[in-house]
Amino acid sequence: MVIDEEYLMKKLQFSINHDRVS
Repeated sequence: MVIDEEYLMKKLQFSINHDRVS
């Protein structure tokens, strides 16, 4: 299974932003 780096970065950034909002 190939993991897209861009997808990972976006997911990570989304998680960080979500944490910040909470």
